[in-house]
Order: sequence, then structure tokens, then C-alpha cells
Amino acid sequence: MSAETTVTQRSQTSPSAAAPLDSSWRLGVLIVAVTVSLIDLYYHLPAAGGYHVAADEGAYYRHARSVSLHGWGGLRLTAEEYIGDRGLHIYPPPTRLLSTLTNALALGVDDSYRSLAVLSLVWFVVLIFLARHYVSRLWDERVGLIASLFLTFSPLFMAMAKRALIDSLSSLLSAWVLFSFLDYARHHRRRSLVSFCIAVAFSLLNRETAILFCPFYAGSLLLLTPRERLATECKTIAVATMSIAAAVSVVMVAAFGIHNLVGIGAALYRSQILMHHSYAVVYCNGPWYRYLVDLMLLSPMTLILATLAAGRTLLDRQRDLRIDLLLAFFAYVLVVFVFTYKNIRYATVLDIEVRLLAAIGVVQLVNTWTATQIARRRALCLVVLMLVAFDLRSFHRYFVTDDIYDPVSASLLAAERFIP
Repeated sequence: MSAETTVTQRSQTSPSAAAPLDSSWRLGVLIVAVTVSLIDLYYHLPAAGGYHVAADEGAYYRHARSVSLHGWGGLRLTAEEYIGDRGLHIYPPPTRLLSTLTNALALGVDDSYRSLAVLSLVWFVVLIFLARHYVSRLWDERVGLIASLFLTFSPLFMAMAKRALIDSLSSLLSAWVLFSFLDYARHHRRRSLVSFCIAVAFSLLNRETAILFCPFYAGSLLLLTPRERLATECKTIAVATMSIAAAVSVVMVAAFGIHNLVGIGAALYRSQILMHHSYAVVYCNGPWYRYLVDLMLLSPMTLILATLAAGRTLLDRQRDLRIDLLLAFFAYVLVVFVFTYKNIRYATVLDIEVRLLAAIGVVQLVNTWTATQIARRRALCLVVLMLVAFDLRSFHRYFVTDDIYDPVSASLLAAERFIP
């Protein structure tokens, strides 16, 4: 065998041997990062008396404990109690079924607020690895790793992960819906559509506000469909919509009964539409760009990078369907949420998008500035580490030092001494 033949064989086998190594290395980096984040979060979980029992945490605990004590019948008990007591109408409704059931399982292991906070940590970890799976498939493993690292040290997601709230589960489901939608919009695979439908159904069973996102997804799929496939696509979307609506309706009626669902709906209408909650009026109102202000306060460098990536895409003549859909959804959320109470933890999907766009922006920036592969890797590591360190500092600044419970603009601005 000649030396030339040996070199040729090596050049053919090296890439295939290196690919699994790179993949394992990236997975190892993410596991180490998640471990560091979890240790930090677990150390800063609230003490036994540090939970807000008179706020949302208390409501979620009561709902879950009723199911833990009375089984499936506990759902109707919480519904009847909610309808009969006007003082409960300012709290989350008991119809957030998925979170109630999973919280009840956690209370079965340990009947405490801390067990609900630990469950939030679990959903946070699942969110990270779900994002890595989908982003790596939609873009590549490098973008998938960076986006996952940005999520791992997101001040907002870390803050929600240490509370006895349902926001970590809501964020996980929102990410699943968004990424499975992008996957189906790009590839039109039936399994992606099935995954998307399941994710939407779970989101609706977990939080009623998830219905606000459905018109965007349905409308986008119709607009993206070529004319020759429009009839087929309309039929598919109609069947998917009816299947989701039927499944969610059957589960909700079985859990609460039609009479209780009507009563809860009337209570929500009176409390949220006719009689505004004083806390929401004072702390959850503001202009349409309030979410941008909150994201800038929490992660300014990440938001700037995401904006750069978005701007570059908009100016590029070659359109990228994935980025166009992300930006359209971002704008849609800002418009729709103008008519609702504004709290960044109700729209955590915006932070997911920002971190994905920032990951794309980092890669674009490094590829523009550096020429060699080694220089790119070093620059990429340096920039990512700086952004992660900045976000981790922001988490400690707001949610450890100042111990902010609800990340509304007033609390964030007060922590920065912008307002008294």
C-alpha cells in the first residue's frame, strides 16, 4: 500500500471519526453547564418560609394538594371552591390541569412547597435538552449547544426554576410547540405535525392563555402552503384543529364537569375583564414595548446579539424561512399581549426566541471576524463564556441578592435604582 493511499484513507475516515467525538464533547459541555446551573439553583431554593403562600405559589399548592388528598375528585372540589369564594378569583384558576396533576405527584413524594420547586427544576432541565434536540436538527449542533447554554443560564428561566410555580412547565411546552411548528413548516413531515398537535393540546391543558398563540400557527401554515397543496393542507389543519379541540374538551369536561367550567369562565370574566385586580393594574400594565425593556434589563448583551442577527437576516436577500417565522411570531406576541396584563413570565417564549437568535448571531459574528477554524473556536468559546457569566451575574443580582419573586418591570427597575 502506497503512502498516498494511506493519506487518502485517513482523510476519508477522519471526519466520520471526529463527528461522534464532537457530538459527545458538545453533550459533555452541556451536561457540565446544566450541573453547575442546577447546583447554583438548588443552593438558592427558598427556605421553608420563603414561598409566597398568599400569591400564585399558594394557589398552585392548594390545587395540587386537593388532588393529592382526594384523587381525581379533588379537581371538582377545587373548582367548586374557586367558584364559591370570590376572594379566590384573583388567583390562577384550577383549570390548569396538567400542572395540577404533575404537582400532585410531587406532593405525593414530599408534601411541601420545596417539592414543587424541585419539580420546576426538572422541567427546566427538560426544556434545555428539548431545545438542544430541536435546534440541532433545525440548524446544526453548534448552534444547538450555544442556544442551550444561553437557556441554561437565562436569568428569567433560572428564576422561575427555583419557585413553586408552573412557569417552567409552561416554558417547556411553549418551546415544544414553537420548535415542532418550525420543524413541520420546514419539512412537512407527518410525525412533526403529530408532535405539534400533542404539544398544543398539552399547552392548552396547562395554561388557558396558550390559545392566544394558536391563530398565528394555523395562519402561518396556511400562508406557507404552496397553491397546489392548499386544499390538502387546509384539510390537514382543520382535522388537527378539531382533534386538539375535541381532546382538550373531553379531558376538561371529565375533570371538572360542564357546570363547573362555565362557572370558572364566568368568574374569570368578572375578575379579569369587569373588575381589574389592583396588583395587575399597578404592576402589569404599560406600553407594547414593555417586554423589550424587561428583556434588556435581564440580559442586555443577549438581546443586542439577537437584534443583530435579526437585522442581518432582514437585510439579507436570501430569505431564511426559520428566522422569518421566529421574527413574525415575536412581533405577533408583542401585538397580541398589548391587550393583556404584561408580565415577562407570561411570555417566556420571547426569551426562548431571543436566546436562539443570539446563538445564531454569535456564530455569524465569529465567522465574520475570524478566518481560521482554531481562531473561530477560541473566539466562540470566549464570547459564549462572557455572555453566560453576564447572565449568571444578572440572575444573582435580581433573584438572589434582591430576591425578586415576580419579575415585573417595577421590581427590576427598582433593583437597578432607576426608580425608588
